[in-house]
Order: sequence, then structure tokens, then C-alpha cells
Amino acid sequence: MKRVPRSLFNTPDFQAALSITHLPSVILELSNPVYAYKHGHGPHHAHLLRCHGFGLVLGSILDKWTPTAQMEAAADACKGSNLNFWNESNTKPMKTGAHFFRALKDHPLLIPRISNPASVLFLCSEENFIFSWNRWLAWFLNEEKYAIHETNPRRLYQNIQTYLTRLKQEPTAPNWPPELRVIVNQTLDFWRLREEVEDNAFSADKKHCKICHNLPDHEKCVQRKIVHCNEDPGFYAKVKGAGITRVPEKEQMKPRRNQKQSTMPQLYHPDELGLERITADDDIIQRCGKLVILFVDPDIDDISPGETLDFVWFEAFGRQPGGHFEKLVHHCNKWSNAPIWLETAFCLGDTYAPYAGIEAETLEGIMVLFEHAETSCILMGTAKGFHRKLWRNMKDASRMCEQVGLAGVNVFDCRNYTSPQHADEDCVRSLCAQILLNAEEKWSEFSFCATQYGYYIETHENTLWSFDSSKLHGTMLPSERTVLRLRGGAGQVGTAGSVGPHVTTRRRDQTRAERNEQTRRNYQLRERVWHH
Repeated sequence: MKRVPRSLFNTPDFQAALSITHLPSVILELSNPVYAYKHGHGPHHAHLLRCHGFGLVLGSILDKWTPTAQMEAAADACKGSNLNFWNESNTKPMKTGAHFFRALKDHPLLIPRISNPASVLFLCSEENFIFSWNRWLAWFLNEEKYAIHETNPRRLYQNIQTYLTRLKQEPTAPNWPPELRVIVNQTLDFWRLREEVEDNAFSADKKHCKICHNLPDHEKCVQRKIVHCNEDPGFYAKVKGAGITRVPEKEQMKPRRNQKQSTMPQLYHPDELGLERITADDDIIQRCGKLVILFVDPDIDDISPGETLDFVWFEAFGRQPGGHFEKLVHHCNKWSNAPIWLETAFCLGDTYAPYAGIEAETLEGIMVLFEHAETSCILMGTAKGFHRKLWRNMKDASRMCEQVGLAGVNVFDCRNYTSPQHADEDCVRSLCAQILLNAEEKWSEFSFCATQYGYYIETHENTLWSFDSSKLHGTMLPSERTVLRLRGGAGQVGTAGSVGPHVTTRRRDQTRAERNEQTRRNYQLRERVWHH
């Protein structure tokens, strides 16, 4: 269907044939947001909705096939009218927290956990709630005869917050289904974490602390380093696909059995490429508790520091018992190597959807989703203290993507990740954190290389950094001995050498999410054009 050319579907014969078939009516039903509520709990429909988003795919096809003049006429006709089709004869109230949770108890399928796992995060913030309200929640409530036309969703969310805050003081827990109890308890924990992270972000200062106030700049706990991006095409062609390592030649990693020697990348020592080593200063950290290096654009004179581009923060998450670093360690020890929300690419019928293995049908699955939300919250909130622009850009770029915590970012769990030099098609700068590290320090194994900017970060546990993924970057490759140790080869027990989350928004996910949002918004227009 996607391959029908414009030269065909714009012809009168095609439009006439389409209008006398039942296909538009079928697509209208499948792309109706209520369809997921009526049928999304069945295993077959849930799989199709979750993995292929067939309602959105078919809805976008019908949008494309509908003549522009008819869509514009429908939009003009709808101006000033209720585009949401709320049934104004519905009488069941939906204004208070008690109303809301009574509805969730009576109708557990109002949260589409099977077809949309990320829906369990809908109470994490007011933004998440409004996002969910517009996409599925209000439609589902309307279907159950609640008076949605009388509901102010922002005021309802505030009432939900008040209700839950008061409820947690009660001596006995409400008689809710176990899944709802877990969602609520995890949401309350997330609210507390969000407040902690926001407090830390506001307390962070781009200036050095009082302890090192009178010391030279290179001894202060917040430093600025001017960097230049190497845009030389010759350098790019030379380094792209190459590996970077400090391991002596005899001990360098060898090609695996499924690779030919010719496929091994060219290996460079960082000194050959002029990369500067950025590492933690233990004396500064011992004295001030942190070391932050801000990588800045040169000002007009090419000498004075300008706008902050990226940063690295050693000891970013503190070491307090039960604090953010302990929480991240706990999360990383549980996860498998899989992203939380990604496009299932390469198939024409596919859409922006969660990977296999990400589910909210079980209590454990719900817990894992909240852990991903907490991780993105900690990384983005911590970065906000020194790079507020990056934080805002990440939220804006992922506005239409499924909300994981406080933004629609992708959260990857990277375990023993190594990579030659490459560039990604992300739509915003990315964040990475080193949570666990068991590697050869003398060879800077698993260090992060910002190659076009001329430096590499010798990461340590409890390190957070940002980088421009559209520029060449990669990791410092480990030795063969380390590879065998991590893989459990040569009689050794496999283990984790480098573990940490990576947070970004891929351009293809952003593009597909924005296209899907337009398809959702066009539903009423399709209904007006094709409903007979």
C-alpha cells in the first residue's frame, strides 16, 4: 500500500474506486484511538498494535491518499468545533483523584500496559499526563461514559497528586489490583527522586566552589577548556571506521572467528591523532568532591571561552548511602543490553515502537520501566546543573516521542561497549555515564573519544559526560586479554568490564514520532472526509 505512487492515487479513477470500497472505513476503525482500548488486551491485537502500530501506519496511508483539497475543506469545517468527539451525554464525573482511581480500579484496561508498555509512566509528571491524556487516556475514559468534556486535565492531575499524597499517609492501602498498586508506589518514588534531582540541579554552579576560590584555574573544581571541531575532510576520511587504542601492538585485540583480517579497522594510538587526555584529578576531587570540565566554543578572539558545548563531570552522582549513584549501580546490575524505546526499523509496515523484551504485563516489567525512567531523570537532571541548554534541547527534541520519565529519550544500557570511530544521526547532543568499570587503567580501556574535538575522556566510575554524536566518536579499544576476560574465554569467567547508560534521541525516531502525531491529529479530518 505504501508503494502506490502519487501518480496513481491522485487520479480520479483511483479516488472513485477507493470511495466505493470499505477500505477507508476499515482504516478509520483501526486508526481510531479507541480501537486500542476495545481490542488491545487480546494477544493478537496487542502484538500488532505494540510491534507494528498498524493503526498509525494505515492512518498515514489514508492521509496520503486523501486529496489535499478535501483535507483542507475538512479542517475549515472543523474550525471552532469539538475535534475530540467527546460524548457530551456522558454523566460519570471525572474531576477528582477519587474519581480517577475509582475508574482505574473498575476498568484496569484503561492503562494499555500490553499494547503500550510506556503507558505505566503516565503519572510521572504533568507533561506525561497531558501527553497520555491526548493520545489515549481521554479517549478510553470517554468510551466508558465519563464526562470528559467537563474535565480540565491539568487540574485533574493536580487533584491526583493531592489525592495520592494524602493517601500515602493512610494506615491501610487501598484495595487496588497489584499492577495499579505498583504503578502508584513507583510513581510516588519517582516524584521524590525528581525533587531531589531538581534540587541538585538548582544548587549546581558553573563556577568553582568556595574551597578552591583562590587557587589557580587549573586547580579549581570547575574548569573551562576551549575546543575546536576538526572539519577537515581528509581527517574525517582517515579516522572514520578506525579504532583507537593505547594497548601495545602485541597485546591488541584480535579479529573474532567470524571476521576476516581485512575487516579489522586501522588502529591508531591517540597521540597519532593529537588527542588530549582528559582524566580525573584525585587531589581536586578529594578536596572539593567533584571535578567538572566544561568544553567551550572559542569566542570571537579564538582565545576567550565562549558557549559551553559539552562537559565531563567526575563524581557526578555523589557517594551518599542510598543516593543516586547507588541507585544507578542497582539499575545497571539488573538490566540486559537493550534500549527502552526504539523504532523497529527496516520493514515498511513498522513504526516507532518498543523493542521485544520491554513489557509491562508483569510486575517485574513495570519495575524495569520505572528504573529506566529514574535513570533518564538522574542523568538529565544532573546534566541540567551545568548544561541547561542541553537539558532543554533533549526535552524539546523528544517532545513527540513516548515519554520515559521526564522526556521521550532513548535509554540504552551499554555493557562492555566498544566501537570504532563513527558518527550517528541523532537530533541532539547525547549523555553517557560510567557506572561500573573493571579495565586496565594504564591503557585507558573503554575511554570515550571525542575525536573531531581533539580529546578523549579517561572515564572512571561515577562519571557523566555529554558529546555531539553527529561528529566522529568512539571508544578506546581494550586488549585481547581484557576481551577474553569479559567473554569468559581462555578459561576465564565472563564479567562486566564497562557498564553505563546512554541517553539520546535518534533522528529517525523523532521523525517517525512526529509523523505519527500528525496522523493522530488528522483522525477527525479523515473521519469527516471518509465516513459515510
